[in-house]
Amino acid sequence: MGKYFKTSEDLIATFSAFYDLLRYDKIIGPKMAESGIVIRFEYTDPGAWCTINARDASADQGAYADFVWNDSEPEPEAVIRIKADIAHRFWHGRENPFVGVALGRMKIKGNTAKVLALLPAFEPAYRMYPRFLKKTGRGDIAL
Repeated sequence: MGKYFKTSEDLIATFSAFYDLLRYDKIIGPKMAESGIVIRFEYTDPGAWCTINARDASADQGAYADFVWNDSEPEPEAVIRIKADIAHRFWHGRENPFVGVALGRMKIKGNTAKVLALLPAFEPAYRMYPRFLKKTGRGDIAL
């Protein structure tokens, strides 16, 4: 169990709603789609995994990517294993992924270059995430 998310259901509910914002965002979304990446985030403490598919066109009008929780399809090009609390800090812009990888707080398997190339696309999300938390009644975990 982590500091910010007490259960897998809590983690999934929070990140699902946030990822839904990102996949429709007019700045972040096109950059995700342009990357064409399929990436899986394997969260621990609490445990859950999410696969984001920016390779295949979304069936949802206006969405640039899709995501599924705890499903083995589609097969990812890269997997990031990370504690949920570290991911929470990342979305606040408070966890440098390069330092996280160097210190072992984030482990990347697969196409690391493609993952790292996508990071600048998420910079606007660092401002969005704390606002999102406050707007959705989760201001208690905003940093």
